[in-house]
Amino acid sequence: MDLSGLSAVLWREREVLDDLLYRLDVQQLLLMSGRDMWLVRASREIEESIERVRSIELERAILFDAAARELGLEPSPSLSNIAAVVDEPWRGLLTDHYDAFMDLSTRIQAIISLNRELAASAQQAAQDVISGIRGESEPPCTSTNRLALPSVTPGPPSSWTRASDEYLVGYLDRVVVAAHAKGRHRCHGPEHRERQYPGVRAAAC
Repeated sequence: MDLSGLSAVLWREREVLDDLLYRLDVQQLLLMSGRDMWLVRASREIEESIERVRSIELERAILFDAAARELGLEPSPSLSNIAAVVDEPWRGLLTDHYDAFMDLSTRIQAIISLNRELAASAQQAAQDVISGIRGESEPPCTSTNRLALPSVTPGPPSSWTRASDEYLVGYLDRVVVAAHAKGRHRCHGPEHRERQYPGVRAAAC
């Protein structure tokens, strides 16, 4: 079976995820440096990357189903399911794609988690400044009273819509589910993902 078309789409999907990781990294650098004037633009660029992820995921799903029919697999197979039933050199190539997706998924999850924490800290600091300017009774946030302040739910910058946030978490879940099918990586349950992505309901594996 010729899987060159499928492999080409997987290469493109990896490039899209690599671009998303880069844009998330830029967002993180802006959050860490306090240069919030570019945050809206950075978040808009993340939205654009997520739209590209949506598009390429649909294209890949269509090719996966076509491959499943030709190989006698169940509909909506995982990448590992396909790799397990094809001959070399496709098996090795698809396995390489698989490992690359797992690495990208792990790195994207980690940077999203940190960006949420940084965004929450920036939001709290801004609230403290506003409170001080208004002369409100609540004291500024310092290392000694930080825990006494009302908590701020971590979340993406305002231009990063909740719909995109939920989609990205779901997309990463689907990548991890493919790993779970192969048995080389453990798929975390929804409780773990809800701790990592506060406020976003995650689907079970």
